[in-house]
Amino acid sequence: MLLVLGVVLLTLPSGQKKTDGTEKDIRTESEKRLCRGLEQMEGVGMVWVLLSEKEGRDAGYEGAVVICSGADDASVRLRVVEAVSAFTQLGSNKIIVEKMDQ
Repeated sequence: MLLVLGVVLLTLPSGQKKTDGTEKDIRTESEKRLCRGLEQMEGVGMVWVLLSEKEGRDAGYEGAVVICSGADDASVRLRVVEAVSAFTQLGSNKIIVEKMDQ
């Protein structure tokens, strides 16, 4: 489980540098919407979301990683999993919530 999370974290986009040295946001609209919603929840704090989209004809998601500053609280993690599940239709076994390193 930790190995999988490590690999996922290594693949998280940190943004792409533009020619002027600034970073552009390469998140999908769904990731942006989910981040905005989660950040409004009490105790969640800052959020980064990565959604793994299914390829092919079946639209949807294969998994989700949520990194947030409030993930040290078990009730926050549970509410985040429930919210992500409602947004993506993923089961809780396909959603990982981890604490953001600040």
